[in-house]
Order: sequence, then structure tokens, then C-alpha cells
Amino acid sequence: MALLALTVAGRPYALPLAEVEAVLHRPEAAASPPGPEGLSWRGRPLPLLCLATRLGFGAAPARRVAVVRGVGLAAGRVGPVLRLEPAAIDPVPRALRGDPALAGFARPGDGHTLVGILSARALAGDAPEAAPAPVPARPTDRAVTLDLAGQAYGLPAGAVLSVAPAPGSLVRVPRAPDFLAGMMPVRGGAMPVIDLARRLGLPAGGERRRLVVVEADGVRAGLLVDGVRFGAGGRTLDPAALLAPAGGLDP
Repeated sequence: MALLALTVAGRPYALPLAEVEAVLHRPEAAASPPGPEGLSWRGRPLPLLCLATRLGFGAAPARRVAVVRGVGLAAGRVGPVLRLEPAAIDPVPRALRGDPALAGFARPGDGHTLVGILSARALAGDAPEAAPAPVPARPTDRAVTLDLAGQAYGLPAGAVLSVAPAPGSLVRVPRAPDFLAGMMPVRGGAMPVIDLARRLGLPAGGERRRLVVVEADGVRAGLLVDGVRFGAGGRTLDPAALLAPAGGLDP
């Protein structure tokens, strides 16, 4: 499957390449969300949809435009083309199926990233029919619920970079805090992995089956948890506060 990669508010997404009619440069690169700036295509005004706003991330720079079904989808960056086997494409979890803009997830070869596949049909239907205009964010409660020691905790979805099976082994760090399970290799370096139950003072028993990679204040780390569900629930955790004690371990 060929996908055209997009960067939306710093997050990875993609569109089916067969749906993309053209890629354009926005004349007002720093403006966000897109406004009536006179962008035209094939001799007529091009309706613009700010993907960052549409996906609930708020205003963000959108320098490039992917044209699908006669509508311009404004994103921070466009490209490259991803070519993946069907086995690397996953359906949308049931809890996220309320928003038709998301058609699935792709797993590129690095193993640490989930790329949201967007539905060109659904997004083009959201665009204004007349002159370009901002599209207001839809009310939403975007969160990821973590199952941990029989309790539920919430994380803002914007802080979650990826969810994957827990790694089979980690590199232990001498004299590290007891909540630091170890370090795992990532592209370009190593990432600290925190046993979230120990970090929160919960019972250490149980099988940590999932790794949730989060980022806050420029610090990236993995959180070992029992399970992950998409949607709001449980006590909300502050990612920055969780990662602050690991600041001495430069990720």
C-alpha cells in the first residue's frame, strides 16, 4: 500500500497516495489555521481544511497542502511516500471509530511509530464548499486510558507518541531509581523506560504487557503498563511530572 506521509501538529499521519491529486505550497506559510488567502487550483478557489484543527490539536503551522477530491488539506509537512505491506496496516480500534476521519494505522519499519491513516472521503466532506475558511475544532475528549495494577489512569492523547508490546529485554542502569526498568535502543540513541506502577507507588506485581511512549517538555520515555484503551477514563496523569524525575537520564 502506498501512503503519502503528512506531519500534522508534529504528529505522523498519511493519506492513500492514489487519493492525492496534487501537493501545493501555501503562500502564507506561517498562517494557521488556513484562511481566505487566495490559494487556487485549476483556475478556481481551493477550499482549505486545516488538519491540525480538524483532528483536535488546535492551531498549528501548515506549510503544505495535499489536494484530495478538490479540497486542500493543510499540513505542516507532506512526504515522503511510504510503501508498506498489507500486514503493516491495522484497523481503527473500536473505541476510536466515532470519528470517520481516521481510517486505520500504519506501522512503518522502525517499530516505534504508529502513523494514522486519514480518510480522504471523510475529510473532503468536512471542507467548506465555498471560499476557504477555518474549520472549528470539534468538541472531543481525546485521551488514552492506562490499565495499571487493577486501576485506570488517563494520559492526554497529544502526549502519546506510540503504543507497542512491552520489550522483551532492557539494558539495566546501575544505581538508577527503582522505577527505571532500563533503557531501550531507539533510532539515534537510547530511551529510558519507566515502570509506571513503581513510579506511582502501586503494587509492583502484574505483567507489564504494553509500552506507551510519551513526550513532554522535550523529554521522551517509555511507560510500562498492564494494558491500554483509547478514550477517557481514570485519574488523569501529568506527563511532564511523570518524566521529570528521569531528567538526569538524558533521553
